[in-house]
Amino acid sequence: MEEKKFQPKRLTLSNTKQEMLEAYNALLKHLEAQREAELKPEKRLEEKKAKDVIQVAESLSTEGVSREISNLKIEISKMLAQISDHLEEEVNKFKAIQNAIALKEKELEELYEIERSALT
Repeated sequence: MEEKKFQPKRLTLSNTKQEMLEAYNALLKHLEAQREAELKPEKRLEEKKAKDVIQVAESLSTEGVSREISNLKIEISKMLAQISDHLEEEVNKFKAIQNAIALKEKELEELYEIERSALT
């Protein structure tokens, strides 16, 4: 977009009061328009922020909140199931280790009995 340069009307002493007022009003309107154009980026930024805030507020409807809650419930239940499976695996490992210890103790007792029998 190209901006048209504003050319203020040149006034002389021979201009009438009406012509001077018209030139003054035209210049005043041009300056106000220029000031608005300079402030527009800030204004646009504020409007964009306001629009974003409104969108967030609208997305937080009761349906949206209940949907998010149900999604969280699903995620939590999945995590709890994973934790439960992991704990079950660890308990099985622990039981296997206990069985191995019990077998080794039994084996040691048998060896000890054999050795004691051999000594007597």
